[in-house]
Parts: sequence; C-alpha cells; structure tokens
Amino acid sequence: MPEDTTLKTGELALDVRQHEIGRVMGHVGPYVQMRPKEGGREWDARPEDVQVLGTDESPSEA
Repeated sequence: MPEDTTLKTGELALDVRQHEIGRVMGHVGPYVQMRPKEGGREWDARPEDVQVLGTDESPSEA
C-alpha cells in the first residue's frame, strides 16, 4: 500500500525526485500535490518520492 496515507495537508516534505522542499497541499489520484514552501506553482509528486520533514521546520541550508 502506498505511504501517502502518512502525508498530511500542510506538512513540509522533500520531493526526492525533484530535489524540492514543499508543503503538501493535498492528494489527486495517485499523486501528492505539493507547493513550494514560499508559495508558487504546485506540482504533482509520487508518494514514494516524498519524505515528510514536519510542519514548521526544514533541514538547515548550509
């Protein structure tokens, strides 16, 4: 079973395929809809490519 059931709207997540951090906006069909943390255009990600980071924090950018 896909892991998208653990992805909640509003959580910050990493799309490992796109190398982008975004906020989970919802689910459409088999995909997770994500939007850049600072806002912008949404994209669809495969649930198996998305790793939850949390609700308010993202990894440090060095």
